[in-house]
Amino acid sequence: MFFEAKMSAIKSKKSIIKTMTRNLIASLFIISILSSVGINLVMNNYIYKIAKDSLEYELENTYYSDSVDDTGNRDDKSLRLPTNIFIIDENRRKKVYSSNGLYDKENKKVKLLNEKLSKEDFSDGKTKTVEINGESYFVEMRSYSGFFDIDKIVETRYDSGVKGNEDSKKYRVFAYVNITEAKKPFIDLSLWFLGIFGITVLLAGFFNFFEQKKFSKDLVETQIYLKSIGSKKSNMKKPETSYDEFEEICEAVDLVNDSLLKKEKIQQEFFQNASHQLRTPLMSIQGYREGYESGIIAKAEALDVIRKQTEKMSKLVEEILYISRFEERELDLSKVDLSQLLLQSCDFNRPIDRNIEVEFDLEEKIIAEVDEKSIEKVFDNLFSNAFRHCCHRVIVKIYTIKKSVSACSEIIIQISNDGRLIDKRDLSRIFDRFYKGYGGNTGLGLSIAKDILKKHQGNITVEVDSEFNRFTIVLPQLCHK
Repeated sequence: MFFEAKMSAIKSKKSIIKTMTRNLIASLFIISILSSVGINLVMNNYIYKIAKDSLEYELENTYYSDSVDDTGNRDDKSLRLPTNIFIIDENRRKKVYSSNGLYDKENKKVKLLNEKLSKEDFSDGKTKTVEINGESYFVEMRSYSGFFDIDKIVETRYDSGVKGNEDSKKYRVFAYVNITEAKKPFIDLSLWFLGIFGITVLLAGFFNFFEQKKFSKDLVETQIYLKSIGSKKSNMKKPETSYDEFEEICEAVDLVNDSLLKKEKIQQEFFQNASHQLRTPLMSIQGYREGYESGIIAKAEALDVIRKQTEKMSKLVEEILYISRFEERELDLSKVDLSQLLLQSCDFNRPIDRNIEVEFDLEEKIIAEVDEKSIEKVFDNLFSNAFRHCCHRVIVKIYTIKKSVSACSEIIIQISNDGRLIDKRDLSRIFDRFYKGYGGNTGLGLSIAKDILKKHQGNITVEVDSEFNRFTIVLPQLCHK
């Protein structure tokens, strides 16, 4: 089942080159379809607008009225399509038809169309499309009352050449345009456009082919480089690619790889130091056991050393386990009174067999949002060091400072001891893991304290004056807005 699922997952993956090619072809196809549809829509709208204007123009010039001055329309020089006129009287008798259009040269077609128009019902002033012999005609009909005069309708007898007592009649005037013929130049233009577009697509495909070859080459070289990093081949040279994106990917991977190598080196050094630190008490235990068994060392002395070394090894293992767990877990934040926590830690770590003077300078109820157990371990480590190294005095201070009106307060905690002053050569490395100065224990306490405070967005420093070794903790306090 697992193998089948794995094969199914592999089959479902896509090639980026093939996907890009398919997307390009699909995009060009969609663009060509949309362009063709767009051209046809624009062309049809344009032709029908001109056809409508042409029909209006011819119909207005077919009727003369004393009450309407439309000479301006008759002299209009705007673009027109060749338009035919067909007039019948109220008894559907044909009065006149014209075939003056450039497109309607076959009178047979015109006669068939006129016969069809005379038989169909039309709404006055409405346009309609009529099909005949595979051609489309755009038609508009208007009704006029007046007198027929050669090829037009006049409103009054005075304006016409009609004589006698003939009464005014109602006439239907049809104007029509051959849309099929009118579209031919635009269709030719559309075909030219599609031809040019097709050539453009071919050229785009041609250039895309070469770009894809370069892209594929860069992709393969980048893959080889990334695999070499994964297999830790340090002699592999970074590829020179044609695209900035591949170069940025390689640079990003280099940064990640450098970070991983540093962490790996730190981890390797950590385990080497840990094994060395564990080996030292074990060798001591083994030596005193063998000395006791051979009668060289007294039982009480051997047991005392074995007990001390066992406690030291137990503490070392405990701190190693704490480091591994602390790096993985999230902080369990809660509001804690740091002044009270300092007093508790001091009392817990203060040796009862030594007369040590402890001076306190504490602000009451300094509340911070921290992981209580982690901060308690920081205090325990610092007090343990202070009491172990001091001669007679330990000074403990805690107070808050505010750097600006808008900024949150910072909590300052200082634990000083009057013991042997720390050597200047040790100051820069005192917070490194497994680094032990004079009288050091496991070499992990201060490094653990620094890691905990760093995770709390805080810091710890050490300074030495003429009398004291002073450790200073800085922690952010809760902001009350």
